[in-house]
Amino acid sequence: MKEKTNGTVIDPSCTQQGYTSHKCEICGDEYQDSFTAALGHEFGEWATVIEATCMETGSQERMCERCGETETEIIPASGHQYGDWISDGKKKHKIVCSLCGMEEMQMHTWGEPVITKEAASRKTINRSFGRVMSSAEH
Repeated sequence: MKEKTNGTVIDPSCTQQGYTSHKCEICGDEYQDSFTAALGHEFGEWATVIEATCMETGSQERMCERCGETETEIIPASGHQYGDWISDGKKKHKIVCSLCGMEEMQMHTWGEPVITKEAASRKTINRSFGRVMSSAEH
């Protein structure tokens, strides 16, 4: 007597191979053949979920158009993008982030005075106002 089998085709998915499954109608024995490779994901374009900022990471996602699986990627924080230091005309200077507007203020840092020319008479430098005063003005 000849065995009777029926074949059921199982299509491949993104992660599973496809095949044909056979089952004997008389005894129930099964086997598989005609294997085909898994298809792999077919991801769409990245879409930003959370915008990255100067200080915080963000994230983006894309979805497989075939099975709906999502893939997530971290967007690194950019860090502040500072311009040049700007004096406040007094005792401080500041720098401003061009992305978020955050300001950083610092006191002026004065170096040691440098003598560029010896004075003919005894004079001192008033560091607060940068003005030269003779010893008679003290």
